[in-house]
Amino acid sequence: MGKVKLLEKSVAERIAAGEVIERPVSVVKELVENSIDSGASRIQVEIKDGGLGMIRVTDDGCGMSREDVGLAVMRFATSKINELEDIDDLYTLGFRGEALPSIAAISRMEIVTRRKEDEEGTKLVMTGGEVMEESGVGCSAGTMIEVRELFYNTPARRKFLRGPSVEASRIIDWVQRMALYHTGIDFQVISNGRRSLSIPPQMDERDRLAGLFSIDPEELLPLEYNGEGISVKGFIARPQHARKDRARQVIFVRGRLIRHPAIMKALSAGAEPLIESGSYPLASIFIDVDSDLDVNVHPTKSEVRFSKGQDVFKAVQDAVQGAYRAYGVKEIRDVRADDGGYVGQEPALYQKISFDSFDQIPGNLEFMRDSQSLFPAVQPAGVEPAPTVWQLGGTYIVGIKDGDLWIIDQHAAAERLAYNRLRTYLDQNIVESQELLLPEIVEVAPEIMEFVSGRLEEFSRLGLVIEIFGDNTLLIRAVPSILDRFEPGRDFLPLLEDAMKEDSGITGIEEALLRSMACHGSIRAGELLDSREMNRLLSELLKTPDNSHCPHGRPTVVRFKQSDLEKMFKR
Repeated sequence: MGKVKLLEKSVAERIAAGEVIERPVSVVKELVENSIDSGASRIQVEIKDGGLGMIRVTDDGCGMSREDVGLAVMRFATSKINELEDIDDLYTLGFRGEALPSIAAISRMEIVTRRKEDEEGTKLVMTGGEVMEESGVGCSAGTMIEVRELFYNTPARRKFLRGPSVEASRIIDWVQRMALYHTGIDFQVISNGRRSLSIPPQMDERDRLAGLFSIDPEELLPLEYNGEGISVKGFIARPQHARKDRARQVIFVRGRLIRHPAIMKALSAGAEPLIESGSYPLASIFIDVDSDLDVNVHPTKSEVRFSKGQDVFKAVQDAVQGAYRAYGVKEIRDVRADDGGYVGQEPALYQKISFDSFDQIPGNLEFMRDSQSLFPAVQPAGVEPAPTVWQLGGTYIVGIKDGDLWIIDQHAAAERLAYNRLRTYLDQNIVESQELLLPEIVEVAPEIMEFVSGRLEEFSRLGLVIEIFGDNTLLIRAVPSILDRFEPGRDFLPLLEDAMKEDSGITGIEEALLRSMACHGSIRAGELLDSREMNRLLSELLKTPDNSHCPHGRPTVVRFKQSDLEKMFKR
């Protein structure tokens, strides 16, 4: 008997469902996109336990007839494609039925829908892809689809999901992004009975984007490009708001929310003279093209392929550069200067270094002398002692120990020490809080509020005392006393964003918060230190057993033996 065989229908459907439905936000994506295509002016998303307990999407769109409902839950049923050529000319997001069979195969699903012209609506109940009930029902015009017990028959997939609050924050973030393009729709998200997001249709695109980015609308610059069959418009934040990741880059192509590495690179290329290497601009861009567009690169339609990719890249790059020029953002020299020096937005970090003489050294590179140095220099008799410990570029501590050259990343080293102290105090249940003289009021994005609201006890146990002060406002009353460099107004939001990215079933919220708090409460790159501070940091680091890496895995120290240097100089 051969080894190859056809799969059972139920098994094949679950595999197909896994290609489209990866987590609760995948369900919300498919249902909301269908609602948008139905002409809805109001879309409400209700979730329980991050969508694992329940997802309900209600719209006031065109609704479906009883015949259409029955076809919509069958595979390969559609209202948008009649022939092969239609696939390459789609301006819709999806269509009733594209994902409904996949969702139904791995959940308990109920559909209630009515067209405006019909007197009676239709109710359809399914379990594991099988129709359990179909009947007439009285209901409002539009469609309500409720999904319960997602992945109940594929438990392995549930194990790879993150906590309910993280899954809920993903949903809120996705809906908020979709609202950037579909400004005429009223979007509402209710999580565990609490309204987590409310975006009325009168709120314009700029204000919606400012809410997503948690910045002042005035900090967003409009960008626009038109030419050669390509249209680009949107907003980009001023350079000082750049982040270390691309999480706040929102890209739409023909109304589809996508991820596209080449377009993200184009955003960076346009901003390159203004933003330091390793940082990325905050932006929301909307692209339309006359040329062919392949939207079927990925099962979830989250990627597209352009027939004229280079032209699109150049259009995005030109749009970004034009936005900065039009609004008076000053251009600076590239980080790699022709004369071998370094320049940038912060002179304290990037100053030209001359090695002709040690008599004229920039202040932030001044050698720090200390007779009690941790790294005593060995000098021949009669020779004046050389500097033994110094700071390079406000970021690295350089010294000689045991005849070797040591280069220490001051932030990574301080982060390791802060993490170890936090972990020790937490294990001993002795984390102390320092109450703020004036509580700090912080406005946060809805997905962050969702993340925090269910974790107030965890924050308090770590010494960070927070209260919910309004729909999207938090009040910080106290911070861990051992994090003497933690500034709530500056550090709180980055701390939360980092913790949200790290939180997983493996890492866990406590570990994610510990790492993030240690990072944002420690000595930073670019912070000038005197010799006493440097030696204290190095002394503590040498006493720490796991001192080679910070909690995120970055090395704290690079060590060069004399033999290594001799190889470099070909001795």
